[in-house]
Amino acid sequence: MRSGVTLVEILVASAVLAALIVPLLNLFSSTTRRVGTEMAFMQATLMADEVLAQVDAVHQRLGRLEVVPGPDHVGGKSPDGELDVETYLRTFTGEDNVILLPSSPEDARGSRLHLSHTQRGFRRFLKITALRTADARRNLATDVLWQARARVEYDVVLDSKKLTREAALSSCYFEKCRPDGKFRIPQ
Repeated sequence: MRSGVTLVEILVASAVLAALIVPLLNLFSSTTRRVGTEMAFMQATLMADEVLAQVDAVHQRLGRLEVVPGPDHVGGKSPDGELDVETYLRTFTGEDNVILLPSSPEDARGSRLHLSHTQRGFRRFLKITALRTADARRNLATDVLWQARARVEYDVVLDSKKLTREAALSSCYFEKCRPDGKFRIPQ
């Protein structure tokens, strides 16, 4: 009787071990890529939420909004007609905030957005539109329903390909900050 391990047994054990380890390594690799992609999506969603929170603060201060991008907005506009926030931020060098509604000095003071600095690989866009205006004859005052949409584009690399993804959030606001205000669609 011999005790010990032969070369054939070592080779068979190594082949079995390799057959088990390769799929596990592939699983870890794909999980790591997926986690990176999900983290980028979470970051983009947080950035879009930050923009909408700032729009909400402007709405609370002024009680109204305007179409963005408007004629007074300097800076890039995307092909979708959105305000390119990153390009717009560059026009405010040396300042820690930007003006959302530049139409009058009063609006400029009350509509400052305090946004975080641009992050590499992420681009923020903002669009504010008037969805519908209520008929003044049916309401005590004319109300406008505004929609603010913040969108963030970001790049991910999957299987050696660079893909552009996006996260978008939107909120709706009435012209006046009235919790009891009713919005009636004209018939």
